[in-house]
Amino acid sequence: MINYNKKSSNFIDLILNKYYSESTKGIIEGKYPSQLTRGEGIESEYFISKIDLSGSTLILRNKKPSTYLKLAHAFLSSVDHITRKFGADGAQVEYSGDSVLSYFPVSKCDPINVICSAYLSRVIVLRLCNLDSTLNQLKFRSKIVLHFGKLILSKIGPWGDGNLIAIGHPLHVVAKIEKSIDIGWATIEFAKHTNSKIRLRMLKAQYLDKKVEIIPNIETQIKDSIQSLTQQNIASFLLGNINRPITPKPKEPQYRIEKELIGYKLNWYNINKYLHEINFYD
Repeated sequence: MINYNKKSSNFIDLILNKYYSESTKGIIEGKYPSQLTRGEGIESEYFISKIDLSGSTLILRNKKPSTYLKLAHAFLSSVDHITRKFGADGAQVEYSGDSVLSYFPVSKCDPINVICSAYLSRVIVLRLCNLDSTLNQLKFRSKIVLHFGKLILSKIGPWGDGNLIAIGHPLHVVAKIEKSIDIGWATIEFAKHTNSKIRLRMLKAQYLDKKVEIIPNIETQIKDSIQSLTQQNIASFLLGNINRPITPKPKEPQYRIEKELIGYKLNWYNINKYLHEINFYD
């Protein structure tokens, strides 16, 4: 537990208030990112791509630091190269551990570009083992999440720095999804920005069975209540024992199964086929 005193509290408060006061202008309309001053922000729509080298820490724990360095440099730089080639903002790319977080401006990029960059990033991961004999026996896997969201661009940093950073709730969504998916996943929000032809060809809809209770309407409930009265209840009622409670026999709830759309798997085969069709590799 941290023990605060007046001096330490004042010291921290001065720092916090300095940067908090810089951001009082909040979200600014009509400015380009390059025109922002410290603490100002603008909102912009992005396709978000996160490519993670899954399980690399365990795979490389007994390898030399130089091996880890070569692998990380090859992986991160190659994925960064691919995502930028397909339209990701080079000023916004982030390396987080063994993953690359890329931002594709919606105003400049088609979602098909993001999908193709995801496929090629996966191929990069699969071919890492071919780099040298040290890596030849290792099996690398990727986790890829494609998402859409409105992010805040702001100049953030101390000492007069002004690094333009993308922040916002969609990034938390991506991080949460990444923990539960395998290989490649596109969110519902991302899919909504693709046309139906792309969706059917390159994204495989995934559903979850959802148990929903069937609630009968009022007339059905009254009818069921009358039908469930026991003969003793009816006899008591006819004999005038109206003060005796008439308790209908409880009925077991009924359910139906509904299919709930939870997202999309990337159709790697069809994405690669598309790249051949457009002669991308030529």
